Order: sequence, then structure tokens, then C-alpha cells
Amino acid sequence: MRKNFLTGVGLDGPQGLFQLYDFILQSFGEAPARSSTFSNLGHNVLSGCIQIFCFIFFIFLCCGININGGRFEPQSSSLSHPSSSREYGGSEGAEFTHARIQKKGPITAIRIRAVWHFIVGLQIRYGQQWSKYVGGPFGKLQEVPLFQGEYITQIRGSYGTYLHKLEFITDQRRQLSFGQDRGILFNAIPPQKDAVLRYLSGRSDYFIKAIRFHWDVKPGQREE
Repeated sequence: MRKNFLTGVGLDGPQGLFQLYDFILQSFGEAPARSSTFSNLGHNVLSGCIQIFCFIFFIFLCCGININGGRFEPQSSSLSHPSSSREYGGSEGAEFTHARIQKKGPITAIRIRAVWHFIVGLQIRYGQQWSKYVGGPFGKLQEVPLFQGEYITQIRGSYGTYLHKLEFITDQRRQLSFGQDRGILFNAIPPQKDAVLRYLSGRSDYFIKAIRFHWDVKPGQREE
């Protein structure tokens, strides 16, 4: 963990900032003056400048910005924590989630059953392990593997009471499409550029009733 400027000099937090401000004022206030007029004027100008400087410095600290080597740097350029999309679809059906199995590795393949404009069922492979199949038995099960190092970065589709279409778009510009558009269209993208699809959750019965997408940085890239 990096230390900010105040911590580095033994003055931590807002209280340390005010201590530093008082120290500077007292130091300059004790300097000999050439005349009372210029002394008062100089003191007022200096005091105002220091107050402005301290205010700006305090804002930087509140915004989580470090000062290092004379340049301002954000704390992190990566996604600070995992995030998820809204749930697309209806409110019925049994809930499912891949939150546990996704720890086996990144998404490496997709299996989906689709009949006309219905997504009937789905199964996702994480690393070398498949998730439990959810959905119904209707239609042909289509399997599409991802290339090594390929990640899903966007999902388009449509839904109503059921999920009608899913189109997975990868960082290698492949489009993996299942089902047909019907009802409400959606376009799900991660909240930050370096995030990818890590796992799915949703609701199902004999069809996929609803789906949610969970984003995070690529496996192995999160700072501990």
C-alpha cells in the first residue's frame, strides 16, 4: 500500500492537515518584518494562499489521489470491485448462479439451447469445468468454445417474460448469437474498459426466464 504525503511526514488525516497549516502560519508569522504595513499585508496574502493550498490538498486527499514524485496519480486504474448488470427478463422461475464455480477459471465455452425466439437453457464452462445445466430439454444444444485468451466484453439480446435472444461479443470481435429478437432489447457492457464477463446468474424453469451478467477484471489481475 502506498502512503500519502501526510502519512509520510507523520501527519495523517484532516487533523494532520490542520496541524501542518498551523505550523506554516506560525513559522512565517515569527519572521522579522520590514514595516508593519507590509508585514500585515504580506501576512494576509500568505495566509490566504496557504488556506487555498490546504483546501486544494484536502480535496485531493478526499478524492483518493496520491502525490508521488511531483505528479498526481489515481489510486488504481482497474475496476475497484466486481459489479453486475441489472436482471433482464421476468420475475418468476428458480434462481441460479455461477458465483461459486466461476472460481474454477475464466469462461472457456458456452452451451445454449434456443428454439425460435426462446432461450431454452444454458450451460457455461469455467476453466475446464461445466456449470450445472439450467432450463428445459427442447431444441438442439449448441456448443461454442472460446479461443485461449478470449473474453466476453459485451452482451446484446432481448427479453419479455422469457429471455428471447443472447449475443455474446468478445474482445476478438467475434459475435456468438443464439435465439431471435423479440420484446425489449438490451445491451450490457462492463462499467470499465478492463472488465470482462466473469459469470452469469438468473432464473429458469423450462426456459431461461431472466439473466444477469457479472463483471470483473481478468483472472489474476486483481490487486490483493
